[in-house]
Amino acid sequence: RAAIDPRLVDANATDEPLSKTNRAVEEVLRSLNDSKKYNGTVAIFCDSYQNKQSGFNLYQDIKDKLIKMGVPASQIAIIDSKKMSIEKKQKIFDAVREGEIRVIMGSTQTLGTGVNIQTRLHTLIHMDAPDRPMDYTQRNGRIVRQGNMHKQWNIPVRILRFGVEDSLDVTSYQRLKTKAGFIDSIMNGKAMIDNNLENRVLEDVEEGIFDNPVAMLSGSQSFSRS
Repeated sequence: RAAIDPRLVDANATDEPLSKTNRAVEEVLRSLNDSKKYNGTVAIFCDSYQNKQSGFNLYQDIKDKLIKMGVPASQIAIIDSKKMSIEKKQKIFDAVREGEIRVIMGSTQTLGTGVNIQTRLHTLIHMDAPDRPMDYTQRNGRIVRQGNMHKQWNIPVRILRFGVEDSLDVTSYQRLKTKAGFIDSIMNGKAMIDNNLENRVLEDVEEGIFDNPVAMLSGSQSFSRS
């Protein structure tokens, strides 16, 4: 949580200029400007987004800062509750596809599976690493998905992974790498499968997808930006 934003741990912590929160605001503004001609959209994923003791909410902080920078409040949506009605969610997702809502934020559970918001999705941001490789794949499936108009426009989309070097982000991505390797070995028949594994749902994960963030965050590979 501290690697995401210190205020998720300590309510009195400083709002660090280089925190993931403030970097996310910068990248959202960049994306909105780059795609303004066709109302391109941005999705932000974060599973550890709230300090329940202090009430600090990462989503709300990003929203407040975007509004301060001129983004209309009506163009920003937060899906932070599984209790939100299906009808309300669908109305929001429709508005994202139409470009009426240009920024949407949520967790893997509330935004990562079976959500159709891809039409104008220009940038997807991972504020943290989810628990399972499948969850990461599901997040990316919101943007790398049939129906995203960027493909026919021949405009690249962006997937951004935020991480803090030598923090527990290394552990998080290493865990995903280990799990993905185990899954890959099963899918390719390289591991012995006992009776307890026969009925497991196997997750399809792109080979080597977590190698790069582990190398960069552990300091064994330099950062690059495109």
